[in-house]
Amino acid sequence: MRKTAKRRSSRLAGKVGASRSRKAVPAGVSASSEELRASAERVHGVLHRIRSTRRAVPLRELELGDALIPIKALEVAEELLREQANGQDPDVLVLGEEMTAQDAANVLGVSRTHLNALLERESIAHTKTQGGHRRIPASAILDYKYRREAAQDAMREAMQAGEQLADEN
Repeated sequence: MRKTAKRRSSRLAGKVGASRSRKAVPAGVSASSEELRASAERVHGVLHRIRSTRRAVPLRELELGDALIPIKALEVAEELLREQANGQDPDVLVLGEEMTAQDAANVLGVSRTHLNALLERESIAHTKTQGGHRRIPASAILDYKYRREAAQDAMREAMQAGEQLADEN
């Protein structure tokens, strides 16, 4: 299963699937890889058709037939809708087990050069390919991201407490 990370630190997992043979798949039964690939192509076609003209579309207009939508995909959709209702426009990034340096830099919102420095300085787990390219476990990048966010939150709280003390004096 692939991991999904939202810019605002949420992690959810999900796949979109449908039965190509148009037979219903009972609850708890997984679709085959072939069925999932076919479903992905169907969804891609629909997205390609509507993406440039609309930001949202009623589900009945998608014409996906008996497409199977896993619960995890619906959880991702629910969270996106809530974020958009709150005025946010979150990005969703599907992460594999390992990431390239550029993908990891994008998740962290830093340049690839800065990421390379972080990999060495912060001891973020990574490997190098025979060609010298870095491969970073997605879990290591996400762990670093959450640690960094927690440290930033703690620093903000400390600064606010300091400001309150200064205002009282």
